[in-house]
Amino acid sequence: MPRRYRTGKSSRKRIIREIKETASLTLTVMFASALILFLGWKLWGYTGGNDREQAEEYFAEAKPYIQNNNYRAAKLILKKSVQSDTSWPAAKIELADVSLMLFDAAEAKNELLSVKNMDVDSGRINYLLGKAHWLLGEYDDAKTALTRENIAAESYADAQRILGRVLMEVGDIDASRQAFDRAVDKTPKNSMLWTDIARFRFVLGDQKAAIEAVEYAVELDQNNIRALEFRGRMVRSQFGLLAALPWFERALDISPDDIPILIEYATTLGDAGRATDMLKISREILELEPQSGMAYFMQATIAARARKYGLARRLLARADYQRDKLPAGLLLSAIVEYELQNYNLAIKKFRKLLALQPNNRSALKLLSASYYRAGEFDQAYKNIMRFMNKHGADSYSNIIAARSLESMDNRGDAATYLNRMKHNQAAGISLVKEDGDFDEIQKVALENPDRADLIIPYIRALLERGNKVGALNFARSLLAKNPGVADAYILVGDIQIRNNNINTALKYFNDARSIKFEQSLMLRLVDAYRRAKNYDAARETLLSYLSNNPRDLMAQKLIADTYMELGDAAQSIFWLESIRDRIGYNDTIILTKLARSYVAFGQLDEAVRMAKIAYDINPFNVDTTRVYGFTLLEQGVNSSAAVELLEKAQKLLPNDEGIGQELEQARNLDKKLEEKDKQDA
Repeated sequence: MPRRYRTGKSSRKRIIREIKETASLTLTVMFASALILFLGWKLWGYTGGNDREQAEEYFAEAKPYIQNNNYRAAKLILKKSVQSDTSWPAAKIELADVSLMLFDAAEAKNELLSVKNMDVDSGRINYLLGKAHWLLGEYDDAKTALTRENIAAESYADAQRILGRVLMEVGDIDASRQAFDRAVDKTPKNSMLWTDIARFRFVLGDQKAAIEAVEYAVELDQNNIRALEFRGRMVRSQFGLLAALPWFERALDISPDDIPILIEYATTLGDAGRATDMLKISREILELEPQSGMAYFMQATIAARARKYGLARRLLARADYQRDKLPAGLLLSAIVEYELQNYNLAIKKFRKLLALQPNNRSALKLLSASYYRAGEFDQAYKNIMRFMNKHGADSYSNIIAARSLESMDNRGDAATYLNRMKHNQAAGISLVKEDGDFDEIQKVALENPDRADLIIPYIRALLERGNKVGALNFARSLLAKNPGVADAYILVGDIQIRNNNINTALKYFNDARSIKFEQSLMLRLVDAYRRAKNYDAARETLLSYLSNNPRDLMAQKLIADTYMELGDAAQSIFWLESIRDRIGYNDTIILTKLARSYVAFGQLDEAVRMAKIAYDINPFNVDTTRVYGFTLLEQGVNSSAAVELLEKAQKLLPNDEGIGQELEQARNLDKKLEEKDKQDA
């Protein structure tokens, strides 16, 4: 096997010594020849860099790849063209253009800056440079470049399109709309332009108009992969995860190496529960872009979902630095540290995330849990109260509040939260409680009466404060101006629910469903159908949603409840066990429901096992206590424990007839077993 040598003086000395020792004439000649070539290269310089003919050949070779959307191959060839003649601006500009197609804005910017002092048309340079600045997030520089008077005529419309995107990013909606209008005046049938107009409409909350725009973009150019990608994202919002996959696959048929589409495709696969496929695509991305932080992030997500938190942490460390600046990356990283019991580090990451997203519910609760685990009980309590004041209480937040107060020896106040847990009570606290919050929301909304994205929070604030008449008036006005905004229909439906107009609410919810069908709307529809006692429609809505969102936990929980109500214990167990497989043995309610279902299915030992785990987690919950006692009663082995548990449940809920009947059965069974034991003795 040939040896490998290090570079440097010591390596060269060793090579020379070996030549002398072996006295090999052949080796000496080879070494001398290599040395002469090396010195010649160093002394006279590399002869490439001014071969215009070779550069033009490479340039021509790249063109067919560009026409076929194979920008990655074109970029490699154009690099050879630039290297062949470093003074030829045409190759540099084309390389910059192709690099922008691949979202490599840094390389594009470098190439464009290198031709600034050459004899070139600065109009096209300014347009491309503006695009590079935009992709790099350098919005002021992008606006400066894109608004120069000497933008080339053939690039003007596209420059206005990119300017529209820049202005949209910085929140200047009116100026953004004007830029898009100017672009439409020049190129009314430009597919990329209509793709970006669709993005603009989506940002404003007008989903229907966004769908129309992106469908028109696809109609204008069926090979526009950016339009196909965005249509896939819209379908994902409109119909669900699985419905979006064919759109991404169609785009990948056209451009199989397009990394943004590969990322959308992989994340959609992962969210749909197809982790193996997601992993495969992430590896393909790494082959194309070895330092892809997003690919490593996806692999870390897969590892975390499999509860391999150490592996997830190592993979996150390989993701690029941006992972720790984006909300999704921060959340995953914080959860991983929490699960690895690095609570102080988790606290740091959750706080950083909340600085970006102050109302992130999961982060608020997990920050409180991290404080509690780190022994900072006062901070845990203060933080969970912040959560409750904003979003209301749930069983998890009640537990944190109670445990934190107990740890501070404040058992009296802790009892308040433990009492709520008996019935899984939630504190019905306004989403906009502070007057300062409301005043700011109102001011912004009234100053922007045509902005659906700014009016909607104001209407919700009015509704939460009990002003149903004012909320309904604003909602109807919003709907009249924005008939394509799904949230406008949802708002009117919410108000009709509060007015107990269930059928009217269903009409508005179904109108919204035709535009987008996301979890929040699914929950409203199921609830409204149940209120209307249309259980078949509620089940159909759930199954329809699950058909495209098979991993949605809330939908899985609801369908399990539906089958429990229908008496189909097997189906109920199937869905509840699939939930338990994902979240582990840490949800009292799921485990309690599993115990009930196993009793109905006749698997009493498994029912007792699930009930015991649930009771160990939350012995204060009346339902859990009752079900544990009932499973022991049905098993018929430990009747005294069944009596003890059902007596406790009766104390927690003294007027419940069902508990009283079960307690009487348990006492009778206990007496019979005692008499039997006496007879046997």
